[in-house]
Amino acid sequence: MLLAHVSDIHIGANRRIPDYISHYKLMLDEIVEVISSRKVKMVIISGDIYDQKNTTPEEQYLATKWVIDLDSLGIPIILMSGNHDELSPSKTSLGSFKLLEAHGKLTNISVVESDSVLKFKSLDTDVLCIPDCGVEGFWKKVKSFIKKSKRTNKILVSHGMFKGSHDTKAAGVVTFTRGTEGKYIKGLTYGAMGDIHTSQRVAKNIFYSGSPVQHNFGESLPKGILIVDTEDANNPELVGLKKPKKFHVLTKVPKDGKWPKGFISLRVSRDKMPAILPSKVIHSCPVGDGKKIKNSIRKSVGDLDILEYLDSFLSAKEVSNKDHTVCYRLLENIDPGLSGSNKRG
Repeated sequence: MLLAHVSDIHIGANRRIPDYISHYKLMLDEIVEVISSRKVKMVIISGDIYDQKNTTPEEQYLATKWVIDLDSLGIPIILMSGNHDELSPSKTSLGSFKLLEAHGKLTNISVVESDSVLKFKSLDTDVLCIPDCGVEGFWKKVKSFIKKSKRTNKILVSHGMFKGSHDTKAAGVVTFTRGTEGKYIKGLTYGAMGDIHTSQRVAKNIFYSGSPVQHNFGESLPKGILIVDTEDANNPELVGLKKPKKFHVLTKVPKDGKWPKGFISLRVSRDKMPAILPSKVIHSCPVGDGKKIKNSIRKSVGDLDILEYLDSFLSAKEVSNKDHTVCYRLLENIDPGLSGSNKRG
């Protein structure tokens, strides 16, 4: 059986790019096209449909149309919430989809906001959904599910951070030293994870699909969705999307004047910054002494991954180099005792 594993859509993640709604529409439409062309039998969306709690009407319309388009494919769709979809401990931003499902407007979509087991007899498949892999007894629940299920395909869908997973950023690779321990569980056909934006294997048959596209300048390629054959679930195929624009970080001005297609962040010294920039350069940041200050911080507090998170966060928010430097100076006062905590920023 072929299934599509999609995650970390993050509609509204970057409202600063020109006509960002069109950018996300291209992504969502192409996801439907890929799923339809591959003739998959099931779609799993493992969390983070929205990026922020204060979703705009345009973002809600875009997400709703996408969900309806997916429903029209006529195959089972599992739409599970992620941490970015949470509005409160008991509510998520998927409530409107849940309402459509309850009133029979979505006939093929299962909206999941809490721990659930979904049964698909015609596909000989049972699916365990746990929106937060950090819950107590996570692996115990998974093992119990496998023991009870009589189906050929036993699939896990969850969201959260596994210890040892990594994110590939423009500034380098960040490895997470906290989170749930990744395990190979005998009898599990496939584990579909969400939360980390880099596609990767967690255990023999458990994968993060990663985000379908770059959401900002801090994220690196490749991106896409996973197409999984349950008879060979250890080797899913990452299918990239061609229509959404790419994010490029340039540290040199193209000599021939040929700028790459997509969104561009230009980071050169002030004396090399062109007086007039093409419209595709939506972010420019003169290079200053931030690197020198960061090295000073490393000597005083140790090799903390907080610096990588700071780089990625500030780059994503398009913060100027001057403000990068201010943040680095604030970090110089960190208590060296914190270096052992290694917590996510």
